[in-house]
Amino acid sequence: MKLRADPIHRLSLTLMGIALIAMALEGTRIRLGIDIPFRLEDFRQAPPAGLLDCAVFGIPALLLGGLLTARAPLIGVTCTDEFIRVRGCFRTRTIPTSGVTGLRRGRLGGLELHWEDRRGWPRWTRIGAFSVSFLGGKTRDWVTPHNARCADALEKWIDQQSQHGDRH
Repeated sequence: MKLRADPIHRLSLTLMGIALIAMALEGTRIRLGIDIPFRLEDFRQAPPAGLLDCAVFGIPALLLGGLLTARAPLIGVTCTDEFIRVRGCFRTRTIPTSGVTGLRRGRLGGLELHWEDRRGWPRWTRIGAFSVSFLGGKTRDWVTPHNARCADALEKWIDQQSQHGDRH
C-alpha cells in the first residue's frame, strides 16, 4: 500500500525548494556582480570575500532547495508485509513491519508511527506527510480530510498486519 502526502502539501514543498534555489542563484549573482548563465571564468575573477559569502549562504540554500524539490513528490508511506517505509523531506526510514506497535495522532495534527527496534526498545517515527500544523486557513481545510483518510488507512493496515502476525 502506498500513501502519499496531499498534492497541495507536495506542491508547497516543491515550490519552497524552487524558491530556495532561485534565492541562492540570485544571491550569488548579486553578491558577485555576474550575469546568468554563470561561467567558471566569472567565479575565477570574483573577490574571495564574495566567494566565501556564496559558499556559506548560497551552497546550503541550493542543496536544501534541491533536496526539497527532489523529495517532495515522494513524501509518504509505503507498506509491505516486510517493512513500512516512511519518506520525509530529508530522510527515509525503513521499519520492519513486525516491530510496529501502533500509531499516535498528535494534538497539533501530526502522526507518529510507534515501533520497537531489534533489542525491543520503543521507538517512534514522525510521519510528516500527514502533518498540517504548518498550514493555515483554507489550505488546512483542504488537506486535513486527505490526511485523516491516509491515517485511517494506515491504522487499519497496521491492525490487519498485527492480526495476521498473531495467527503465525
